[in-house]
Amino acid sequence: MIATGGFEKKLRIFDLAERRNQNSLPSSGPVETVVLEAATAFEIGAGVHKDSIKFIVWTDVPTTLVTASGNTLRWFDIPTISCFREEVLDGEIKSCEVVALAPGYRDPKDIGGGKPVLAVAAGKTVYFWDGDQFDNKIKSFELTHGVASVGLDLRGRKFAVGEEPGTWVRVYSWDDGSEIGSEDGTIKMWKNCEGFYGLWKGNAGGVPDRLTE
Repeated sequence: MIATGGFEKKLRIFDLAERRNQNSLPSSGPVETVVLEAATAFEIGAGVHKDSIKFIVWTDVPTTLVTASGNTLRWFDIPTISCFREEVLDGEIKSCEVVALAPGYRDPKDIGGGKPVLAVAAGKTVYFWDGDQFDNKIKSFELTHGVASVGLDLRGRKFAVGEEPGTWVRVYSWDDGSEIGSEDGTIKMWKNCEGFYGLWKGNAGGVPDRLTE
């Protein structure tokens, strides 16, 4: 299934398995192209969203997803096509994403017990949820500045935020919320696992484990 949302304030679900055989287009590569018409989807929680839907995340429960719209997070149950929970946050939601390590690198001592964590930035506050449906708020931190985005280091027990307004990236301690570092105008990325992963190609050929952009 695929979920879509946008300025129409409608949360739609498409069944890809059903559409594959009906509207597949010829493809010469590994990617299959499928045409999805709005009329073939079914809407969940009609009339619930009052603002455009900016983010949609699937939970570990295949029948549950979370949307971010305006200043509100909403949890939806697909079988009953209904919203079963709402939480109003500190301001307009600017980022909402799932943070997780690859299965082979997870550890019960990580934040969230080794399972994915939902990280959200809204207003001047960052929020974190865990649980199979991201229904357990584990922490929130109110900062002294607006927050445009948040990234969580599950193993290093720290989080980084993009300050708004401004160009600063600030790093805070997960344990007490104290600021432990900041960078102006520079994005640095660290790989917290060994070997090949994403942009990092290991140490072969002199490629460093840390990339700076």
